[in-house]
Amino acid sequence: PDDLDQELEIDIYQVIVENLDTEDEFSIFLPDTETLVTVPSEFIVDGTDYKYEVLAISANGNQTIVETWFCVDSGGVPGTLCADPDPD
Repeated sequence: PDDLDQELEIDIYQVIVENLDTEDEFSIFLPDTETLVTVPSEFIVDGTDYKYEVLAISANGNQTIVETWFCVDSGGVPGTLCADPDPD
């Protein structure tokens, strides 16, 4: 189809961070001009694994999603990527 050559125009982003121990979530919508989001310190717990997703949502409603994980070490500093906690 001809529309495959069209550039995707992102309208808004959604960032979702999930605490894998408690399943609590932090979610925020951001305009397409934003490139940074700060997760509130009250949400981050030392020694905890987190999953985060970034959804890129176009004006026509199409969505693209990226998902990955991170750890918070005992000092409260984001560490290296965790081993995939859900390999399936």
